[in-house]
Amino acid sequence: MVNKEIGYALGISSAISYVGFLFSFVISPACANNISTAFSFWIGTVMMSVSVLASIAAHLTDRWAEKQQRRNHFHSTCSIESRVDDEETKSITSASSRDIGSHRQRCQIPSFPTTFWLICCSCLTIYGVDRTFIDNASGLMLERNLFVVPPNDCRLKHPQQCPSGYLSPAPGNPPIDSNNMSCPEIIPFISYAPPWPQSINLNVTNSESELEQLRWEKSSYVLDPMQQSDINCLDPFFFEACTKAYCQQKNQATETAGFLMTIPYIVTIFTTFLFGHYCVDKCGRSVELLCLSPALLGIAHLLLLLKRGSLIPALVLEGIGNSIGVSALCPSVALVVDQSVSGLAFGLYTSIQNLGLTIIPLIVASIYSHAGKYLPAVELLLICIAALGVMFGMLIMYADKRAGSKLHPQDREAFSGL
Repeated sequence: MVNKEIGYALGISSAISYVGFLFSFVISPACANNISTAFSFWIGTVMMSVSVLASIAAHLTDRWAEKQQRRNHFHSTCSIESRVDDEETKSITSASSRDIGSHRQRCQIPSFPTTFWLICCSCLTIYGVDRTFIDNASGLMLERNLFVVPPNDCRLKHPQQCPSGYLSPAPGNPPIDSNNMSCPEIIPFISYAPPWPQSINLNVTNSESELEQLRWEKSSYVLDPMQQSDINCLDPFFFEACTKAYCQQKNQATETAGFLMTIPYIVTIFTTFLFGHYCVDKCGRSVELLCLSPALLGIAHLLLLLKRGSLIPALVLEGIGNSIGVSALCPSVALVVDQSVSGLAFGLYTSIQNLGLTIIPLIVASIYSHAGKYLPAVELLLICIAALGVMFGMLIMYADKRAGSKLHPQDREAFSGL
């Protein structure tokens, strides 16, 4: 078998790996909100330990298989009658020539075709868009749909007092608009965050023992004006005493974002091996997939750029775009480089991928720290990177045709396996 089912095999491998991502988005927010953040990290440590044990088991299994293969080869060799000496000499000479040629080839610095470097650039854009979105998806979805900053005319009835918790005024402190009507909490596809006080000036004069019972992180809370970023829901002062409803709704929105992020992973898990098997292995359409993947990712983030609308269509497109890219990238590398340097090729491929996963999040962090929000700047950045990915896909198509169409067969005989 020479790369006949590499897309199918890598698709299954990628699908299984994404199962771990899926569980992390469901389990981590629930553990962090209901138990502690440290506990969610311990779960990650346990899963990494399982990964190490699985790698050791795979290594031991591979060594056992090698020993079995050598043992079977030894028995089959002993059962064969002795051959003629000149044939044996020819075989030894031929093997020595191959070893010498192989040694010379290893000593030479390999050169990779232009198609390979373009595939690496395509990988940088596809994974750069998808992984950057994954890293920031929770905050982006909260900002866009799940925990939106309330309208400017929505304020507390008593702006200098706590809205919820045991420090809130006895009659209540409801949010009202400019007409003294209740502010809407939910409109189609939008859930507003509860408004917070304009300012707080609280100095605790209790004894140290009473402060320990309260478990507040500070003895003084002077916030004038009070910003949304000042609310620390890990501090019992905010979570229990002053902004209880805000923190509860934020925790619920975070868990909802985690469940919504399972959508692209579920799509990826159930479609990656299908794209790999039928579109890559059977039809040889890796080039078209490398153009289509960033295009779908760009459309997904264009939908997210819109202020209104459901998150689900964009998340489905994100999953399909990522699935297509994953199913086409690695098999394409295997098809355009010589098998003797495949290890070096995949090492360079991974290094360039990690370069993108290092630089792009730094740009996003810089944008967020400057603007204080994700929309629209971060989404515009991801759309531009996706457009760059489409351009690289078209360049791959051109370079592959010049190199003999290894990725894009022109002969209909290539589809005879269908």
